[in-house]
Amino acid sequence: MTGPSAAIPAGLRAAAPSNRPSAQFCRCRRSFTLSEAVDPRYRALVLLATFTSLRWGELCALRRSDIDLDARTIRVERTLTELENGELSFGPPKSAAGRRVVGFPELVSPVVRWHLACFARPEDDGLVFTSPNGTALRRGNFRRRVWLPALCKTGAPAVHFMIFAILATHSRPRPAPTCAS
Repeated sequence: MTGPSAAIPAGLRAAAPSNRPSAQFCRCRRSFTLSEAVDPRYRALVLLATFTSLRWGELCALRRSDIDLDARTIRVERTLTELENGELSFGPPKSAAGRRVVGFPELVSPVVRWHLACFARPEDDGLVFTSPNGTALRRGNFRRRVWLPALCKTGAPAVHFMIFAILATHSRPRPAPTCAS
């Protein structure tokens, strides 16, 4: 087998990003503006959330071996969940459909490559996205310390991280509360 699906392991399905020009334009403008406003260690996280539509737990559970830079694909095999008692738990996606391979555009490749070289854990099974002290990301800490300050810095609407990723893929922005509200 040749072509993009040749690199997809058995049991995983492929999902391709939208190529609609209006969607691509809005993704680039909004996503790159915010990716420049966050700490450099989180730029790839913002861009991959937008261009792959991966969920927060899927992004936080990514390991170095899940990313194929040459094929520009990410293999989703696990998710990270914060339990009610505050513990973090790695596990499989909720459904079989959650196990998949997603592509990301060439435009994002240099940022992902740089991130892997500078911030990801060095082991093949090392986490791709970690806190400054090398631990798994926690949603609340990221929102408070990284995301909300970046939104305010850019004047973007104060929306949840994953809502931003969804809105960034649409051609028209939707109204949302501002940082002042």
